[in-house]
Amino acid sequence: MKQLTLLSKVAMCVALLALGLSLPAHAQLTGYTAELDTMFLEMEDDNVLAGIEYYGVYDVYANFMDPEDVVGAVYSDVVALGTPPMGIDAPCGCHNPAATSVVVDASNNPAFFLAFPEYEYDSFWTIGMRTSDEDGQLPANIGMGAATDLCSGLNIENGTVYITGTTGDWPANAVAGEDLKVLVARVTTCSDFSIQACVQTYVGGVQDSVQQFCPEPLLVLHQGCTEEGACNYNPLATTDDGSCASPLATGCFDSTALNFASDVVVHDPAACSFFNLGCMAPQAINYDPEATRDDGRCDVLSPPPSPPPPF
Repeated sequence: MKQLTLLSKVAMCVALLALGLSLPAHAQLTGYTAELDTMFLEMEDDNVLAGIEYYGVYDVYANFMDPEDVVGAVYSDVVALGTPPMGIDAPCGCHNPAATSVVVDASNNPAFFLAFPEYEYDSFWTIGMRTSDEDGQLPANIGMGAATDLCSGLNIENGTVYITGTTGDWPANAVAGEDLKVLVARVTTCSDFSIQACVQTYVGGVQDSVQQFCPEPLLVLHQGCTEEGACNYNPLATTDDGSCASPLATGCFDSTALNFASDVVVHDPAACSFFNLGCMAPQAINYDPEATRDDGRCDVLSPPPSPPPPF
C-alpha cells in the first residue's frame, strides 16, 4: 500500500509537474486562525503555575473547505520549494516545560498533569493532537530545531511535522472534520506573537490530490482587560477585548452581623461586626459595659427585708 510523507515532498512536487498534473484551482486551505483556550490572571506566589501569570494559551488552526480534507504535513523548504521559513515568533518567549521536543509527544500526557500541572499548558507544533492519548497518530518531525528555540522566530528553513496514511485510512487527528479545522500549534505566551508555516493537504482525503499552500503569517494579539482596577485586569494585554469586569464587592455576608450587606459577592468574615450580648443594667452584679444588646439576664440583688416591729 502506497503511503506519502513529507520526506518525499520534493520528489512528489517534481513528479506532479512532470506528469502535467495541476493543483486544485480553489485553495482547500483558507488560512490560519487562533483561539484563546485559557487566560491566566493574578496568582498567589506559591501557585505552581505562578510562572505563567497573565499568559494566554492559544490554539492555532488550519481552516479548510471540505470536512474530508487531510493535513499531511506542516512544513517549510526554503531552498528546494521556495517556501517562506516556518516558525513561531513570540518576543516574550513561550511556556515550554515539556522540553523534550518542539512537537506534541509522549510527554504531553494527561497522566503527568496531576504531578506536573504546568505540562498541561505546554507549547508545541502538532497535527490535530493536544495530548498524546488522543485518538490518531502522533505526528513525526524532522528539522524542527531545539525545544529552547520553539518561539524564537520564523527561522526554520527546512523542517516538517507530518503524519502518514492513505486514501480511506488517514489518522483521525489529521482530518478536518465537521468543524473544518485541524490544530497545528499550541502557543502559551505573555504577549503578541506571529506564526507561519506551509501546509500539505490531501484534498478531500484523496492521496493523489495534493495541494501545497503557504498562508500569510498569522499575527495573534494578546487580548484581555487593560483597565486598571478591574478584577480581571491583565497588565500584559496589548489589546482590550472588552471583557473588563467591575471589582467584586467584598464585605460581610453574615445575616447575623451588625453590618450585613446583601450585595456582597466575596464574603470576608473579618469584616463582620456582631452584637455583644450581655447585661446592660449598671446596678446588676453581672453588668457588662461592653454589651451592645441586653440579653435579659441581668442579676440584681434585692434589698434585705425590714426587721420586724418590736413587741
